[in-house]
Amino acid sequence: MSWDFNMPSPVADILAKETFTLTELLEEDETPPESRNENDKLTAFLTKPDILTELIKYVTVTPPKGSSDNVINRFPVVAMEILCCGTKEMTDALLNQKKLEDLLAFFADEEINVLLSNLVVEVIVNLLQSEPVKVEECLLSDAEWLPNVCKHPESGSVGSLLARFLSMDPEESELPMYLINQGVVENLFAGFNSKFAERHSDLSLLLTDLLAAETWKEPVVQRMASFQNVETLFAAMVDSNNPTALRYATVVVTRLLRTLLIHVEDEDNSIPVSARKGEDIPVIITVVISHVPSLLSLLQTPPGADKVIPSSAGKPVARFGPYRHAIMGLLDEVLSLSYEFAQNSLLQSKTFQVTMELLTKFPNNSFCHHTVQQLYSHFLEQSEAEAQLEFLKTTDAVKIVLEHQKAVTPESKPAFLPFLYNIASTVDLVSQTTPQVAEYLEGIEGWDEFKEFLVEYEKAHERMDVNGQDDEEAFGDDFEGDDGDNDRYLDGIDNDEGALLLPADIDMDSADDGSDYDIGSITYVEPFPPFAHLKSKLKSFSQRPRLKLSLSRSWFSPVQPSTFSNRLSSPSLLTIRVGYPPTAEPCLVADVVMPIASLSHPSVRAPHSPLYSEWPLSSLCIFY
Repeated sequence: MSWDFNMPSPVADILAKETFTLTELLEEDETPPESRNENDKLTAFLTKPDILTELIKYVTVTPPKGSSDNVINRFPVVAMEILCCGTKEMTDALLNQKKLEDLLAFFADEEINVLLSNLVVEVIVNLLQSEPVKVEECLLSDAEWLPNVCKHPESGSVGSLLARFLSMDPEESELPMYLINQGVVENLFAGFNSKFAERHSDLSLLLTDLLAAETWKEPVVQRMASFQNVETLFAAMVDSNNPTALRYATVVVTRLLRTLLIHVEDEDNSIPVSARKGEDIPVIITVVISHVPSLLSLLQTPPGADKVIPSSAGKPVARFGPYRHAIMGLLDEVLSLSYEFAQNSLLQSKTFQVTMELLTKFPNNSFCHHTVQQLYSHFLEQSEAEAQLEFLKTTDAVKIVLEHQKAVTPESKPAFLPFLYNIASTVDLVSQTTPQVAEYLEGIEGWDEFKEFLVEYEKAHERMDVNGQDDEEAFGDDFEGDDGDNDRYLDGIDNDEGALLLPADIDMDSADDGSDYDIGSITYVEPFPPFAHLKSKLKSFSQRPRLKLSLSRSWFSPVQPSTFSNRLSSPSLLTIRVGYPPTAEPCLVADVVMPIASLSHPSVRAPHSPLYSEWPLSSLCIFY
């Protein structure tokens, strides 16, 4: 007995007809796999010039209004799968019939179909994998496609395509250096022009993703950090008619500085003495410092500074805004590099006095408070003894802390006090190793008494970290300005009741700050992790749909997101939403899985990732 395992093929039935159309094949599910199986008759039909042209149109031309669902949604995807079948006949037909040029011409329009752009890029990448030499020859022969591609950052696939080209081995391919020499960086940076304002967010994300995939020494990063290109970014940033560039181009400059910092840290390259003393400084540092006066002016009066917003206390408050947040993050990144030239320049420019004024101007904005603390602490921790003493004398930091502490009453406890305490703790640590600073502090009236208070405060703080609960005796009542919602502001953490469940706030203006945190999700499958504090809170879970856990001095490590994860409803899953200050736009997290025990371990540090930098975990909200 013989067995025949050949199954009837719907595609074979179509091909057996005397006449048939491409539409019939596109409607059949088996067509893509059959095209990969080197079906000679099918391949011969699909590679006909008129048929291939029609397939290309499906992935490059938006269907007219009123088209069927198949034409709009199904046929473009099926056409892409056929074009990517990988057979030699299909690859040769695409290249010989110059269809690669047609695919690249898709980006020539001012507005493109973003969904179709994903399909176009998929076909181009597939061709590159199949015939890298021939595709490269085509790309090198005509650079008109490059500026067209660069003007569409709204398509995430554009960033993927450029990253793919730039990541090719320069010893095997001319393409990376060709793109750089043809102005890929300059074309991208030109996108921060005010007439492309609606694309600035996407462009910032594209560039930060590119930087995350490269190291400081890579040619494309060096080109980005060149004098001319950094000046191009600053020209857009300080343009009063281009506020979105201030917000988003600043993120790119900050990411460039972070790439330099990673190089210094990961390569174990200590900054040379010549650089610390003002010589051989990276160009990007000197350019940033030259624009500090403009940045400080924008800190004091950013776009929209005259606007006010409602607060939880029932009265309008001044707007802090995303522009100040971006600028302060940039200045802090400069300080993190420990260049003496940058430290001295910022000190002489009144940077610290201006930022301290913001701390008191926005008494309920923990983004502002945290960054001011970072600026002061980074300077003190990374500068030399002489600079530390000059810093304390110039800024009057200690006297400011003592004045605010003296003004505290049971009815009035400013929310920024813990941040000032942290600055004072840094000063105290510095004084233990720097005699000049210790001598200076001895001459300040009230410092010794305040040190005793600070010791008790830190002990109480440590007790809360260990016990996972508030220490009422140490912290007393609610801080001022948030309408009695039980803030604790530990390590700059705002724990407003329910605030993280408010709609996403893109302005970072809220008086309670909680709604200013971007939200992400972590999902666990039962049984839930053995975390004592979490278990105790879960007891009342069925009665309380909104729970909050304070995990101070912890670190959260997000992974590269794809899409924002939805709230999960399965009773076997626990979804934890996480709020934290953003370092880039957009800041979304999807399906992050990590042992919860690692969240509470102080040694856990977040690795550098394309969209997020290290940042303390702010708080958790738990719900089904």
